[in-house]
Amino acid sequence: MIKEQKHNVHAYIYFTIITSGIAIILSLVTIFRYDYRTDLEIDYLGGMVAIISLAVTVFVTVQIYQSFNLKKDIDEQNKKLLKDMETTNKHQIETLVNENEKLRSQFQEIKKELEWLKSDITFTRILNYATKMHDGNLIQYAIDGYMDALLVAVKDNLTKDRIEVIINLLSKIRIDYQDYLKTKCPLLPNKKEWYYDILSQINPQNEKTRALGIFILQNVEETDITFPQEHIRITSDYNPDNKTNQP
Repeated sequence: MIKEQKHNVHAYIYFTIITSGIAIILSLVTIFRYDYRTDLEIDYLGGMVAIISLAVTVFVTVQIYQSFNLKKDIDEQNKKLLKDMETTNKHQIETLVNENEKLRSQFQEIKKELEWLKSDITFTRILNYATKMHDGNLIQYAIDGYMDALLVAVKDNLTKDRIEVIINLLSKIRIDYQDYLKTKCPLLPNKKEWYYDILSQINPQNEKTRALGIFILQNVEETDITFPQEHIRITSDYNPDNKTNQP
């Protein structure tokens, strides 16, 4: 477009120069052809004026035309520039939005992994604590710890093997008291319904979970026992005995 505009401008300039040159040459010829003291006939004078007027008219017309073309070109360039800027800005905005969504998704994934890791660490700490209570024959606190760890695994969607480990440990206690000792298993006071509710949240249910549910309801005896001072009790945020949960 710019090359074509330059070509048009040059054509108009050449035409104006040629026309003006013809007018000047004819004027000079007329002046030299007749003595300056001789009265020029009206026809020659009119012809000179007409030719010069034509040259001036063409020149002015070209300038006006060029002015309109210049304004039109400026408007087109401005529109093109605005369009390019809008396209560029739109592309940049879309890129930023996509990057933001990508970062947000990555952040959510990292957050989810950290939460899972935190839950798994909590589960492991409570399981180790409950195992220590079990080894020390503190059955009430061992069962409470196992149930607490089981609830963490269920609530925080830990892997099924974590749940199976707890179910197997609780089943061992059930078998010991129900089949070998043939006595009721001691439980901490006011925990029976909470334990049963935890077991009912396991999905899917199987023979072991159903047997544990029946055992908790029928073959236990609530017995209060003081927690030994040489140990540190570890509970999750879900455990009602956790003091941080108290209002």
